[in-house]
Parts: sequence; C-alpha cells; structure tokens
Amino acid sequence: MNNTKKKYSRSHIGEIYTTNEGYKCKVIDGGSKKDWCTILLDDKHKLEVRYGSVKKGKIKNPYHPRVYGIGYIGQGKYTSKNTKIYSTWNNMLSRSYSENCHKNQPTYKNVTVCEEWYNFQNFAKWYETQYKEETWQIDKDLLSANTRTYSPNTCVFMPQALNNFLANTYHNNTSGCIGVSWSKSKNKWETCIHTKEGCKYIGAYKNKQIASLQYKLTRKKEADRWKKEMTGILPQHIVNSIK
Repeated sequence: MNNTKKKYSRSHIGEIYTTNEGYKCKVIDGGSKKDWCTILLDDKHKLEVRYGSVKKGKIKNPYHPRVYGIGYIGQGKYTSKNTKIYSTWNNMLSRSYSENCHKNQPTYKNVTVCEEWYNFQNFAKWYETQYKEETWQIDKDLLSANTRTYSPNTCVFMPQALNNFLANTYHNNTSGCIGVSWSKSKNKWETCIHTKEGCKYIGAYKNKQIASLQYKLTRKKEADRWKKEMTGILPQHIVNSIK
C-alpha cells in the first residue's frame, strides 16, 4: 500500500459496498491519487484502489483462494506476470490439489503445500533466494524422502539432471529391484540409470540380483560424482544426502 499522505476522495469515508466476489469493502480513507481511495476489504486488508471500481464491485481480493481453491496472490511486488516464479508456484499447487493431476500422477495424492506458501508473495520471496539457473527445479524429496509437504524446510532447488537421478529409485517394476526390469526382447533383466548426460544403459543379465548389484555400483559412482560437483554450490548437508 502507498504510504503517501492521503489527498483525495475523503468525502466517501464510511461508504460500504460489496465486491463481485461477495466481499464487503468499506471506504476508510482517501487515496494518494485523484479518484482513488483506501478501503478495508473483508474487515481485514487495506487496499488503495479506484473509487469507481469500488462502487461497481470490481475489486479483486488478493487473498481470495482462486488457485486450485487454496492459493492466492497476496499483496506485494510479485504478480502472475513473474512467469517463471508463478508457473513454478502454480505447478506445485497443481501437483498437490488438482484432481486431474492426481488421475494422471497418483503419486502426488495426499501431497500438500504448507500454509505459508498459499500466499504467492511468500513463495516468490523464497524462490528468489534459492533459484540458481534456468534448468534447476524445485524438489521436496532430497531433504526428506518421506515428506509429503512442500515448504521452505523441505524444498530445495537442484539441477534437473540431479533431480532425475534422485527420482530413479522406484520399486514398482517387474523385478521388485530398484532400476531393474525384465526385457522380453532380450529375455534378460536389464538396468539403466539417469546421469548428468542422460539415461545410461548399464547392461542385461540373466540373474536379476546381478543386475541389481550392477545398478547399485553404478549409482554409487554417479552419486559420488554429483556430491563432488555440488559441493560448494548446494548446502553441505544437502550434498551429503545425495545417494
């Protein structure tokens, strides 16, 4: 809100209107510009807006949960025009609260976002302190593999390739072993792994235990490589958790 001394529209103080979204707004002071005034919205939030918009009900509550029924823009310098930040925030809320997303990606069911990040302003401030490069992604699993909540304490930015490497730990394949699956064409158990350069084929084996061992050995080497590369870039306790 502009802290400049109020000069205009003081004659409307005390008037009460209802916005098109159903919120009560009361004029409580003048505005710093002609034809503007200060309102108390929903008995909670002060906004400086055009008086004409107040009369017509065309005031949008920045705290209205219009994003997946939970997220709101809030008041501050960040807007949806901050496309990179906003899209990251929107996608995070989608993974947590979109029914369509859960149909296509059921692993995100029961994932939540901390209340602090319902407010886009709070998320955007955190984002700017953490963001490194264009190809880096937000991740909530490195700090705690069992977490189901996106929050400042559970999330970190990391290279997309590292995120892919860490995500390559699923058990829901035909072998029951991480990184190992059955190849009908080869009639063998084969294994591969995500590396910085992309998906790396390790080999095909008649015995799935041997395939699993080869996967684990290769994974350890790749983890050590990432640890060395990320030392001094990511916080050390995060680097130590890469495995």
